[in-house]
Amino acid sequence: MSGITADQRADRVAARATGFGFGLIAFMLTWIVSARITERVLDGPMSAYVAMTLAIAVCIVVTLRVGHSLVASLRLAPDKTTAPTPATR
Repeated sequence: MSGITADQRADRVAARATGFGFGLIAFMLTWIVSARITERVLDGPMSAYVAMTLAIAVCIVVTLRVGHSLVASLRLAPDKTTAPTPATR
């Protein structure tokens, strides 16, 4: 096995899910703003295609960056699964 405990794996999954949540928020905000801007610049359905493409791209970037940074911060965090010692009680 890779030496990852169940708690560490759960923390990584939670970090990636949090990154996905941030990505969805970024998607919604980008979609709202870019749809409003592109419908004034472009006409017809082209503005919706451009706004959706931009929102999807931002969603992917934010999801990957936030998920990666949260997983990286977990690697730097001390292991909390060890029993407390008398000095840390």
